[in-house]
Amino acid sequence: MLIQNTSNVLEVSDDKRLFFISDLHLNHKKLCTSYPDHFDVTRKYATIEEMNEDLIKNWNETVQPGDVVIFLGDFSLGTPHAQLAYLFTSTMQRLNGDIYCILGNHDYELRRRLERQGIEDVFVKYLIVHHKGRTYFAQHYDFDEDKENVKDALDNGILNELEEPVFVHGHTHSARQISTFFNNTLVQNCVCEDVRYAPIPANMLLGSGLDFVNKVDAQCDLEEDVMHHCFKGKEETNEETTETGG
Repeated sequence: MLIQNTSNVLEVSDDKRLFFISDLHLNHKKLCTSYPDHFDVTRKYATIEEMNEDLIKNWNETVQPGDVVIFLGDFSLGTPHAQLAYLFTSTMQRLNGDIYCILGNHDYELRRRLERQGIEDVFVKYLIVHHKGRTYFAQHYDFDEDKENVKDALDNGILNELEEPVFVHGHTHSARQISTFFNNTLVQNCVCEDVRYAPIPANMLLGSGLDFVNKVDAQCDLEEDVMHHCFKGKEETNEETTETGG
């Protein structure tokens, strides 16, 4: 069930389970089959219909009603614009859990189509989630690529630099499940292919149970004191209209 939300801070009660997933890319034919020139990791489904249904099945086998799911953006790519709102609302009705959505680079047209139907407050740029004594900072882009949300959260006092959040993102379709950010803090990539095509529980992030830590990319550029000195941020990216984006 979709939860409409405008806040960048979410408090999840301890009696609820918390999950993360990104980049469903429903109807994305090239990612569905093979697109090695663009994606490091591609899915091996025969058809987009098979892919769409398998992702929904995996979601509902993992998530129960009442669980909380943070969807990190990029719902669909390749869907005709006139069908986007229906695909989104009908899919959200089928998925288990209370679903909070973060805006991905391929969600701008979807947001416009939803707003035309009076469905607003669906996407936020980032979420700071508090759950069972831990803080999760979730956004669509890799933190190496987009640091502005962290700066915004610090500037607005909703993130304390003494906190040690778990940084969670999507967007990057690669085998690099773990990267580093802010004085070597580990960052979890929750793009669909990297979390076994189903939402990943918060308590399994960064290695617990999945041994992700052993897959840290040793060549990743480390960013020291990024919160104070390195906020160069990229320019706002408009949604691409082709199927070549991440």
